[in-house]
Amino acid sequence: MKINTFTAILLVALASIIAFFLSFYVSGSNKLLVGIGSFLSMALTLTGTLSISYDYDRTNTLTRITSAVFFTLILLSQIIFTVINSIILPTYVLVTGGLTILYFLIIYGISKSKH
Repeated sequence: MKINTFTAILLVALASIIAFFLSFYVSGSNKLLVGIGSFLSMALTLTGTLSISYDYDRTNTLTRITSAVFFTLILLSQIIFTVINSIILPTYVLVTGGLTILYFLIIYGISKSKH
């Protein structure tokens, strides 16, 4: 597994900008939670999409497709929680944390298979 540091830095910066704008539209004490949660989940999935490469082409393809799908799911869930604007804390943590953990489990399984 190789990580392209330049694209990783750019994608983390992009994730921080998206997280800032999402948290900007949330009112109340949930601003910090949405900012940190969306930043971490989106930065991890974006980095998996474009910055990580494996020795096998099939592993690369599966990892990038899975990362893109989970980035889209996480972004949509963040937008929905921002639009609702009355975030229920356990629901937010369950959805965001659950999607992120599920993403890591799938990526781990893909990376361990030698395709």
